[in-house]
Amino acid sequence: MEPSTAQLIIDMRKMYLDGAGDDQLCSRGTEIYERLEKDYALAKNDSRKLGILDLERKAFEEIIKQIRNGRHVHALDAYDAFVKSRTVKGKKK
Repeated sequence: MEPSTAQLIIDMRKMYLDGAGDDQLCSRGTEIYERLEKDYALAKNDSRKLGILDLERKAFEEIIKQIRNGRHVHALDAYDAFVKSRTVKGKKK
C-alpha cells in the first residue's frame, strides 16, 4: 500500500531537516505535486475531500517555502521545471 499524501509531506519535511540532497527533495516534491493533482481531479465536487486536499496543499507549500528559505537559490530548480511543464501543459488543453 502506498503512503498517503499527508505522509509524503511529513516525510519530505523530515528529509529536509535531515539534510537530504536537492535532487531527493525535488523528486519527493514532484511526487507530492503529482499526487495532489490526481487527488484534486478525483475529488471533483466533494467538499470534504477538497477541504482535506487544501490543507495538504498548504502544508506542502509551507515545506517548499522552508526549503527555498533554507537552501541555496537553485535547490528546487528541477521541481520548478516540472511544475512549469505541468502548468504549460494544462493551459494547452
